[in-house]
Amino acid sequence: MRSIGGGARLFSGHDPGDRLYLMLQGQVTISSGSSPHVIGTVHTGETCGEVSLLSARHHSATATAVNDIEVAELFRRDLEDLIRRRPDIGVIIYRNLAVGLGEKLLRSGEWNRDPERSEADSLTLTSQSALHRT
Repeated sequence: MRSIGGGARLFSGHDPGDRLYLMLQGQVTISSGSSPHVIGTVHTGETCGEVSLLSARHHSATATAVNDIEVAELFRRDLEDLIRRRPDIGVIIYRNLAVGLGEKLLRSGEWNRDPERSEADSLTLTSQSALHRT
């Protein structure tokens, strides 16, 4: 576990992305790179850092604590070790990460900004997301 004071950065754009963060308490805002424009908020019980964890790339956004926060960290090397030992658990983790990223995409509005996408496409993704929660 890690505690961070309000106003401090959890990670910055272009920092190495080797872990997933689970927000145990508090919330962080996500801004695009060095821009102060907030593109999302991560609340207690939610995660951030998934894209960097999965892609082994640097962060493309900055996460700033709105208030005092506590996070649990899952490092890539620990996830890879767990998957080698228990592939059945790995499938569940990857599925949940995919569902979570899909939900974030829907919330961000990116999916619906493309005029080629229909409402049916959006509803299909939402329905598939709901199926994987069980």
